[in-house]
Amino acid sequence: MRYAQYLMTGALLWGLTACAPKPSQEFVKSVQDEYQSVESSLNQRLSEVETQVASLQDPFGKLKSELGKVWTDKVEKDKDLASRIQAVNEKSQQLLTEFNTAKSDISTALTEAKSFVDGVPTQQKRDDDLKPEWEKYKNTLNEKRQSLEKVAESLTALNSEISTLTDEIKKKYAPKK
Repeated sequence: MRYAQYLMTGALLWGLTACAPKPSQEFVKSVQDEYQSVESSLNQRLSEVETQVASLQDPFGKLKSELGKVWTDKVEKDKDLASRIQAVNEKSQQLLTEFNTAKSDISTALTEAKSFVDGVPTQQKRDDDLKPEWEKYKNTLNEKRQSLEKVAESLTALNSEISTLTDEIKKKYAPKK
C-alpha cells in the first residue's frame, strides 16, 4: 500500500513538473532575435554619436593651430567672439555630459534586458505572462534611444553653430591669400 502511495506521489510530482507553464520556443526565439536587433542598432548608433561627440573635446582646436599667434593676439581679445566661443565651449561640455549619461543609461538598460532574455527559457510562466515584461524592457530601450537621438540633434545644431563661428573668425582674422 505504501509503495502505491509513493508511486502516486511521484507520478503527481512528475505531472506537475512536466506540465508547469513554460514559454514556447517561438517566444524565446523571437525575444532573443528582437534583443539582438535592438542591441546591435543601439550600439551602432552609440558609436556614431560618440565619434561626433569626440570632436567636441576642442571644437576650435584646428582653427587655433591654423591661426597660430593670431588666435591669442586677436581672436581671444575680441570680446564678442570670445564670449561666443566660451558659450560654445560650455554647450560642448554640457553635451558631453548628456552623451555620457545617455550612454550609461543605455548600457544599464541593455544589461537589464539581456538578463531578462537570458532567463526567459527557464521561466515558469507562459508567453502571455512574459510578453508584458518584455514590452516593458523594449519600451525602456526605446526611451533611451530617444534620449540619445536628442543628444544627436543637439550635436548637429552645435556643430552648425561651431561651423558658422569658425567661418566668421576666418573671414575676420585669417590671413588673406
